[in-house]
Amino acid sequence: MDKIIDKKWDYTLYKRGADLILSAVCGSVGIFEINVILTSSEVEEYKQNGTKYIETLVRKIQRTPSFYKSRHVEISHDTKK
Repeated sequence: MDKIIDKKWDYTLYKRGADLILSAVCGSVGIFEINVILTSSEVEEYKQNGTKYIETLVRKIQRTPSFYKSRHVEISHDTKK
């Protein structure tokens, strides 16, 4: 898995095969990550708008992580290197 964008304590965008996986850091007292595989429409938005779109999506995830919890995928910390 390759890191495309890495903003410490905020988010990381990974490429795993054909998938783009966004890992957003959420919480305030308790910190946790929500990892989502970008949908085809989200990938298109990223291609058109770049980092600006990713940061907008990260803020949405951080504001309402419960909305994205059903899309959460586990990422092995060994594969984050």
